[in-house]
This record gives sequence, C-alpha cells and structure tokens, in this order.
Amino acid sequence: MLISGAARGQGRLHAVTFAKEGADIIAFDICRQFDTVEYPMASADDLKETARQVEELDRRIVAREADVCDLAAVQEVVDEGVRALGRLDIVCANASIAGSRTPGCWLPPHA
Repeated sequence: MLISGAARGQGRLHAVTFAKEGADIIAFDICRQFDTVEYPMASADDLKETARQVEELDRRIVAREADVCDLAAVQEVVDEGVRALGRLDIVCANASIAGSRTPGCWLPPHA
C-alpha cells in the first residue's frame, strides 16, 4: 500500500490500520514547513514514528521524505518500495494542506 502524507494524522492512521490488517506499507511525506502554512507540518521524526508503529505490528515499511508534487521523487519512492516489498496493490492519496495565508493560493511554492 502506498500512502502520501503518511507522517502523522490520517496518513499515519491509514498506515497503522492497514498494517494491522496485514499490509506492508510504502509511506512518504514532505516533512518540512512552508511559510504559507499557518500550522506545524509533519517532520522527519513524525515519519519515523509512523514507521516504528508499522514495524511494531510486524509489518514491513519503506518510509521516505518526498514531495507529492515532485513526480520523479514519488516514482523513486514507489520503485524502492516495490523492489523491497514485491508489489503495489493500493494507493491512498492522502497528502494535503489546509488553508493558506495567500489569497487564492492553496499550494506552497516549490522553490
């Protein structure tokens, strides 16, 4: 199972719930803060905690930092996960950002 935005919140819940049901997980999150987002975003430590919780359930996980808007980075995570876990059956497009300080702008700049 591939999960974007997996470092915490709903993404972590998806990872842990599916791991409880026997799934191995490919997880990624951007793990950095944007100036346009007014609340704390997930960190690398959050993603490590997701991995720890999945592994605690005796499931395998490939967890990497990657930006969902960077196709090459996402493809790299997917390729690594499939090599390590054997296949990909389910995709959970969970990554999201709520709100922005810039009117009309829902995505942070990717500079």
